[in-house]
Amino acid sequence: MNIVSKLTGGRLNLARLGDAKGEAETLLEIAARRRPPRLVFVAANDEDRERLFRGLFGAARVVDEAASDGSPWHPKSIGEDRVEVLELDFDRAAPSRFRVALDRCEADAVVMHVRAGDVDPAEQTLRGLVDAIDSGETAPPALVLVDDDGAGGALEARKRLRDAMHEIGFRALRVFIGGEGEGGASGFSALSDALIEESPLRVRLTLCRILPHGRRAREEVANRLVDAVSAVTMAVAITPIPLADAAVITPLQTFMVGAIGYLSGRALDRKTVAEAFAALGVVGAAGFGFRFVARQAVKVVPGAGSAVAAGIASSGTKALGKAAIAYFLKQESTALRA
Repeated sequence: MNIVSKLTGGRLNLARLGDAKGEAETLLEIAARRRPPRLVFVAANDEDRERLFRGLFGAARVVDEAASDGSPWHPKSIGEDRVEVLELDFDRAAPSRFRVALDRCEADAVVMHVRAGDVDPAEQTLRGLVDAIDSGETAPPALVLVDDDGAGGALEARKRLRDAMHEIGFRALRVFIGGEGEGGASGFSALSDALIEESPLRVRLTLCRILPHGRRAREEVANRLVDAVSAVTMAVAITPIPLADAAVITPLQTFMVGAIGYLSGRALDRKTVAEAFAALGVVGAAGFGFRFVARQAVKVVPGAGSAVAAGIASSGTKALGKAAIAYFLKQESTALRA
């Protein structure tokens, strides 16, 4: 049973949503079909890979877990979340190890750390990885961080990599400059945002949680959830029978608030939803309650009543979603309004 069916007790049939069906599928893909991300981390050595981990995951504790059934994908726990990782060096064995991993399951992204003096072996490794991808397979996005380690040459290294990568067969290839110093933080922010944006929808919730610097992409995922739920509630509210939509819309709105809280690192449970409504306060909650009453009342009006109710449902859902984003992601709890 999918998430919409669970939340609505089977009362909502996606086939009947018309134009909103695409938004409902987006909601399902992002939230209900999520799985641990599978990421390939490539660097010259373990030390450089650790620099990449620290820059991406911040202070979160990264714990190695035992791989099951001899899988080349090694699970790692990052806080309360889990990712599956393939670690490769700049060597001739990288393409064959990559191929073995792809035979087990697809990769969501390739993330590479490059120092200014390692451009040639980095380019050769990327080409080898592309050659390991079979015809008909979709290449994962490749994201490269040129480490500004203070030795100089980062800008020139970035230019050389970008020029060389035009002919590489990865679906997307983006090159950033970053480092562990104060000036390099923006590179890791851009890399984190790109990793979220370029990855499949079903792994984005987890990536939003484990990449603390991906603030812009995290808000974009939250806004996409709000738009999807708003579109679905509008379609549901067209039902002309008063109260018939309440059993569908209210659970979806509650789920939306919880999912936005989940993006911020909280658990996806009732406590998270209760926290948001407590911050919203009596005035805000009353405002949403008024919208519910108004939505049902206009349905008794012949003709345009259902259309008006749909507009109220959509605008109310969007307002609730924006309030949740402000509280959970922008830390503006005092600014919550209905």
